[in-house]
Amino acid sequence: MSVHNLNVPQIGLKLDLLLRTGKQGIKTASALSKRLNIAPDHLSRIKNGTRSIPDEVFLELTNIYQIEQKIWFENLEVFGQSLGLSSQEVSKIIGIRIPGIDFSSRITDKRMIKDIHRTY
Repeated sequence: MSVHNLNVPQIGLKLDLLLRTGKQGIKTASALSKRLNIAPDHLSRIKNGTRSIPDEVFLELTNIYQIEQKIWFENLEVFGQSLGLSSQEVSKIIGIRIPGIDFSSRITDKRMIKDIHRTY
């Protein structure tokens, strides 16, 4: 039986986002590697991008976190939104700037928001 490996874009940052938010009660790479039934150094290499992720490990990852497979191949912002996070929250959690403007998290003046959505 041949094993196929996947190259999931930004897999390390996506895993960091999941671990730092504690989704499914998993907060450490060690706990995640146990749930995936792989060695911690194997998970580390996947996170660092020096190893691609085997199909069966990817399927288990999608099952653990209940995230559709196609979402894993989206950019980091879309991935974070699928977790219910704003772009600003994703940026803060993983410590990188995400391009674009997230108006919903920046505008707090209710009159200004009403003006933006007003139809003329």
